[in-house]
Formats: sequence, C-alpha cells, structure tokens
Amino acid sequence: MSLDTGPLATAGLLVAPDVWTPAFCARVRAAMDAAMDAGEAHAAEILEAPTSIDVDQAVRRALDVTVPDALMDAVVDALAACRPRLEAHFGVTLPRSDGVGLVRYLAGGRYRRHRDRDDAYPETSHRRVSAIVWLSAGSAPEGAPADFDGGALRVWDASGSASDLIPRTGMLVAFPSHWSHEVLPVTRGIRDAVVDWLG
Repeated sequence: MSLDTGPLATAGLLVAPDVWTPAFCARVRAAMDAAMDAGEAHAAEILEAPTSIDVDQAVRRALDVTVPDALMDAVVDALAACRPRLEAHFGVTLPRSDGVGLVRYLAGGRYRRHRDRDDAYPETSHRRVSAIVWLSAGSAPEGAPADFDGGALRVWDASGSASDLIPRTGMLVAFPSHWSHEVLPVTRGIRDAVVDWLG
C-alpha cells in the first residue's frame, strides 16, 4: 500500500492523554535514574547512511537508557496494550515492533527534523506508525507542573502543516512514520519518553 493513499494518508495525529498512570511513569523514570547512575546509558544513535548507524550529536542529542529486564518487559507490555487503539485509529494492522526504547533528553538535548521511515534507508521501510509515551511533563501555558522546559515535539502532517505538542506525563502520541518531526531543544530539566516504530 502506498504511503500516499489508503488509511495512513487520511489518519491524523493521535493524541491520547493519561494512557499510562503517573505512578507507572514515575517507576520507569526512577529506574532510568538508577541506570544513569550505574552507567547504563549511551548516546542515542541515528541512521547516517542506508546501512550505517552512528552517533551525531549535532542531529540527535539524547541518551538511550537500559533498565532491568523485568521492568522493560512491563514497559513493552504496556505499549503493546496500546496497539489495538493505534490500529483502529490508523486503519492498519501493526504486527511488528522495531523494539521499545527509553530515551532521555537532558538540558541541551534535541533531535533535528527527520522521518522515522525514509526511502533513503531501506531498513526503515516496514515502519508505518511511530508511537511515543511521555514519562515526564513539559512546561505549558496553563502553568501545570513541569519536569522540563522546551522539548516540544514538532510534527509536520502530510499537508506540511506543523503542530507543536507539549509532553504530558502518560500521554500517548502517534503519527505515520513518514511524517517529518523533531524534538525542540530542552532548556531545563529532564525529558523522558518511551518510543517504538510499528509496522
């Protein structure tokens, strides 16, 4: 199925608040803190060429964090529980996961505009939907408590219109993987998220 026709062409951005509880998000964040203290984090990678994976902090300044297997299994299960909602929204079946990741952005962190599915990178060709659950909250105009400032997710839809989303703890956001998006710079605090790419 072409990316420009069918359900993914007309499905909009999915934003679902409170998909995960604050307590579960806090549990995952505490494990990420412990992993950071134990040196269980490394610079997040990007695809640099069709078959090359590299670290380029001018493009992506973030950390991939490794937590104990039992907790990671719980995170994977919690995201898998969201899959029927994703399939219903986007009108496609999503049997494959690229692998759930825990990503931490510290002050100065960002991820420049990119696509999770790009014809230049054949190993991304199976990706249909990008999914994120935020574990921490960014500052918002209404003055809700915030774990960090900056760090909005900017997403460009199929028409080229951009939307900025302020992360809220436990919120699920998903969009077609061929849409451009970026993480704007974090200016204070810690931005934590769970990510996966489904196809």
